[in-house]
Amino acid sequence: MEPATWASNEHLDPVHLNSRIRDANTSLSRPPYGILANAPNYTFTSDGTPQEMRFSDAWSSRMATLTSGAIKRGFKVAEDGLYDIDLCISAQIDGGSPDSHLNAFVAVNGALAARGIFTARHGYTQSAYVKRMFFLRAGDEVTARVFTDTGRVAKFGFSAATLQGCRMTIRRIGANPAFRWA
Repeated sequence: MEPATWASNEHLDPVHLNSRIRDANTSLSRPPYGILANAPNYTFTSDGTPQEMRFSDAWSSRMATLTSGAIKRGFKVAEDGLYDIDLCISAQIDGGSPDSHLNAFVAVNGALAARGIFTARHGYTQSAYVKRMFFLRAGDEVTARVFTDTGRVAKFGFSAATLQGCRMTIRRIGANPAFRWA
């Protein structure tokens, strides 16, 4: 919500004052957010490039869900502001010795913007986590990417841990960019 600009000697009748109060309350009670959860059952063999994550479920308020068919891919932000983004992915990484790595990325407009990494052992479910704040503009698209070493196989959604362990949450926390405390 853009704050109201008050003019000197402005007269507000009850209707206009109530509409400004209603708009402020609506903005505060329904902040923009998006949640992607639960990876469908899929597998890919890494070719050395980050792959876009797939999600089965999405919930959002005041942002659009990006989809490819039934797959939820990310969100398109509708309002400028400072956003808090959490991403956790869980997968089983198979193949090769020594151990591999599971990398989680947050991408903004297709560019990798943040990363989390975890050592992945063959045959075990692993999780990688990313938490960052970004100043985003209306129209920016936020998606998740996953990467593992070339030739390794990443398996998602085949167990409760790999299904429910995949989640991305985006929350708008303010209209202004972050700043450093002096």
